[in-house]
Parts: sequence; structure tokens; C-alpha cells
Amino acid sequence: MEFRKFLIPCLYLLTGMSFLQKNLHKLKDEDPEHMPSGFEVRFPRLLEMAKKLGLEIMKDDTVLQDLYARREVKLKRIPMEILHSVPTTLLYSLEGMPHDLDWEKLLKLQHPNGSFLCSTSATAYALCRRRMKNA
Repeated sequence: MEFRKFLIPCLYLLTGMSFLQKNLHKLKDEDPEHMPSGFEVRFPRLLEMAKKLGLEIMKDDTVLQDLYARREVKLKRIPMEILHSVPTTLLYSLEGMPHDLDWEKLLKLQHPNGSFLCSTSATAYALCRRRMKNA
């Protein structure tokens, strides 16, 4: 039983890594308009987090360089001061933000139901970050 607890997460990791290696090149031909909202912000940040955990996703590739460039354009479009003061589309992508966030200010932007723009991923990220800071 103990071996299974170790093996199953490893299989998920290998499956995910294999999927990324086989399919990352497809982003080159993908129309940015057909990608999920904030993908260009979230995905590079998730790759950075994976690298910090010691996972080697891919070497610097033109697909990734293009994605990082699109992220920088989007982040420059909305200054951090604005992000912290009024609801913007970047609230959908909190988990992709490369900077330290001022959670006291961001919490004031929560929807009355507790979410951030009704985004489950941004809301879950905020919950995790707040718990870690309060722990």
C-alpha cells in the first residue's frame, strides 16, 4: 500500500511532463484569442514554479520566449498600483503574477461571495497564499 502512495503521484508527474514535452510546440500555431483568459500570465509562472521544484520542463524555446514576451506586454499594460486598487482582468490570473502581491489591498477587491472575479483558480491561489502567510 505504501508503494502505491508513492507510485501514483510519480505516474501523474511523468504523464504531465510527457504531455508538456509532446504538446508545447503546438502553442506556436495557436491563436492567442482562443487561449483561456490570462494563459500568457499563468502558464509561464507555473513553469517557473515547476523549475523551482526541480522539474525540467523544457529548455528555453522560441514558443516559451514568445509566451514570456506576451506576458510582459500584458503586465506592463496594467500597473501594479491599478491591480491593487480596482478589479482588472489580471485578477483572473493572480496565480500567474510574478511579483509579491499586497494581499491586504487585494482582499478589498474580492467579490461578496469571496471569489476574485469568480475565478476558481485565482481564488484558490489567494486562499493558499493567505493561509501560508497566516500559518
